[in-house]
Amino acid sequence: MTKKIVPGMKVYLKHVSHRKHKSPGEGIIEAEVEKVGRKYFYLKGFQRDKFSIEEMCDTSQGSSDYKVYITKQAISDEQEHSRLTDEIREEIGRYGSTKLSLKQLREIKKIISYK
Repeated sequence: MTKKIVPGMKVYLKHVSHRKHKSPGEGIIEAEVEKVGRKYFYLKGFQRDKFSIEEMCDTSQGSSDYKVYITKQAISDEQEHSRLTDEIREEIGRYGSTKLSLKQLREIKKIISYK
């Protein structure tokens, strides 16, 4: 996280759990930070929830219901990253040979190479 959480700032929540009868990612909720402590912050309209500053998610028992973002763009970027990763995995395939040419594979290797 690059921006400090402060009272009064707007944050955006994305639903990430199946527990409350919604699909993950369904709707983006804008909320206002009400109070900030050392480890947790609280949002107006979410009186029963506290959110971890370090993890940027609610601290519900079991799994989190919401992930918190500083900007809507951060949500869009994460969704695009996930979509592109899925598309690349689909194109390359996990087993057997790929539909890509040797030239395409070499280009991909250049792009993802860590050396």
